[in-house]
Amino acid sequence: FIKTNGVLFAGFEVAVWNTVGYLSQARGLESTPASTCAFICSLAVVVVPILDFLAGKNILKREIAGAILAVAGVAFLEM
Repeated sequence: FIKTNGVLFAGFEVAVWNTVGYLSQARGLESTPASTCAFICSLAVVVVPILDFLAGKNILKREIAGAILAVAGVAFLEM
């Protein structure tokens, strides 16, 4: 176990974001129909490459294709 300020701060930051995500998801599940929640949660495959792009990472063509196929698959399942 490394006890440096940088590691402890980074761990605390991850814990805060994890808590915010969990609480937001729990609140959303209480106030949103199950089918809508399933649709939104399944779009995590699409959100991750978008966040990578916004963070300055180049997105590969296969990642774009995967995101498009994921959205199309979810749309077909929700019909």
